[in-house]
Amino acid sequence: MFGSLHFCLGASILAYDDDWIYLFSHMAGVLETTYIGDLVANKRFLIFAPKDATVEKVLKIMAENEITAIPVASSPGQRASMEGTTFFQGSSHYIGIVSMLDVVLHIGDNLDDCENALQTPVSDLIGQTIESRALWTAGPRVKLIDGMECMSKGVHRFLVPIHGPNDERSPHETTQFRLLTQTDVVSFLLEHIDEMGPCVSRTITDLGLLHPNMAALSVPSNMILSSALRLMHRKPAFSSFGVVEASPEEEMDSSQSQQFGVSGGKLAGSLSANCFRGMGVEEISWSLRPEITVAEFLKMSAEKGFSRPLVTVRPMTPLGTAMAEAITNKVHRVWVTDEDGWLLGVVSLTDIISVARRGPTSFVHR
Repeated sequence: MFGSLHFCLGASILAYDDDWIYLFSHMAGVLETTYIGDLVANKRFLIFAPKDATVEKVLKIMAENEITAIPVASSPGQRASMEGTTFFQGSSHYIGIVSMLDVVLHIGDNLDDCENALQTPVSDLIGQTIESRALWTAGPRVKLIDGMECMSKGVHRFLVPIHGPNDERSPHETTQFRLLTQTDVVSFLLEHIDEMGPCVSRTITDLGLLHPNMAALSVPSNMILSSALRLMHRKPAFSSFGVVEASPEEEMDSSQSQQFGVSGGKLAGSLSANCFRGMGVEEISWSLRPEITVAEFLKMSAEKGFSRPLVTVRPMTPLGTAMAEAITNKVHRVWVTDEDGWLLGVVSLTDIISVARRGPTSFVHR
């Protein structure tokens, strides 16, 4: 993206080259000397669910802690594995991660027998989505700039083992974990915004974050909610949809709504697993009734205080402003619209981390 920045701005960027070189090298030093363990040092220890916990219990844990994903663990004496999972001697074996979307879809598949569905072991939900199969771990001494490389490619979180002072532990000590998220990393970057250089004052358009041929995938507000969630499940690259206004007379064929999203339109809301944060069985079951539309769900969510703010920016908004808006409002993406509210694209925390990393890495690896 910084390569395309020079291309887009041409000669006008040359005046900044000396400043960019100095500030990129300075920021590279910050990212090179900061470790993942530094960012999680004051965070609470990991909240996790035993593999035999019921879906009902896990949903309660999520609601009480206002989280939308939870690692699943077997006890040290149990044999359980998932390809790509890292096991730590003396600790519980983390076998996967279950998201709110996994839970919601499971309840939706069993609305006629919800009571039994809630008693299903949470381990049965692992593997239904790409996220539940991907459990990433990173040691506390991994450099932040290296962790950012994975996050810039879409990894949302790392499990970080914490052994105690100097990263040492006795053979009999149980390993505990903390969670590093993309939000933690972008918050750290905001704290060092003066060291990030001119990139934070560059606009979303200048940085190549607005791709006119790749408009954010969106769904119409009159789409049936369960169909929209199924679409999200089938398109793991899109963890959130923009919700665009639909004309009152516009009706979608049911087979079409099962298969397609639409690009563009006037932004009316945002749909993601985060919309279910804090909800219990009653609200989720109501939402998944076959007649409930996305608009009706978002209205209920707002009325009951579950919804997060809809954060929008313009194509000429500086990157630093977009970062601050995302962190302040506790959202994972900001939507890009024009002056009339028409959806043009989306900037995610993944995009922000990618931009923040690209310039400094050229100095780290010299």
